[in-house]
Amino acid sequence: MFSRKLVLLSWSSFLVSAGAFVPPVHHNGHASITPSVDSISCARTRSFALATKPYEANRLTPAKLSSNPSEKAEKPIRIDTKDEWDRAVATAVHEDKLIVAEFRHEFCRKCMALAGKYSKMPSLYAGKNIMFLEIDAQRIGKELRTHLGVNVVPTVQLWKNLRKLEVYVCPDLLCILFNLPGASRRKLKRT
Repeated sequence: MFSRKLVLLSWSSFLVSAGAFVPPVHHNGHASITPSVDSISCARTRSFALATKPYEANRLTPAKLSSNPSEKAEKPIRIDTKDEWDRAVATAVHEDKLIVAEFRHEFCRKCMALAGKYSKMPSLYAGKNIMFLEIDAQRIGKELRTHLGVNVVPTVQLWKNLRKLEVYVCPDLLCILFNLPGASRRKLKRT
């Protein structure tokens, strides 16, 4: 038993020293994770947040229109760079489409759970004016992440005509939206 505790203590101290884990900060009796400047934290460690911002602060600059991404996608369109984001937004504005953008990280468990359901959404809403995007929050870069207001994954944002309409950040809310196990409806009613 003693050796087991020693192994767990040494493993946790390794994670802290390697920067893989940020110790919780307590505010009013609730633990939360403080994201580091260079990384984003997984939303399963945060409490529920649903936010909308004033329209003027959420405007994007339109980019040159491109034929990529395709309009009849059977899977979400993968975005890895700022240029791809700009092309997708310009295409959506030109075609008057709603953008549903899911920001994820490849090692986030909640993101992986959400990915299965989210990948089926384009085929469920085929023929509608909706463009589904899946965005790797690490690959798009800190500048664009900051501009879009993404500091926690998974995050789902709804955009229409260069304006951010809704932001969903939380595993519980996302679980309810996409019918994933583990959602606490009672917890959502209290917040």
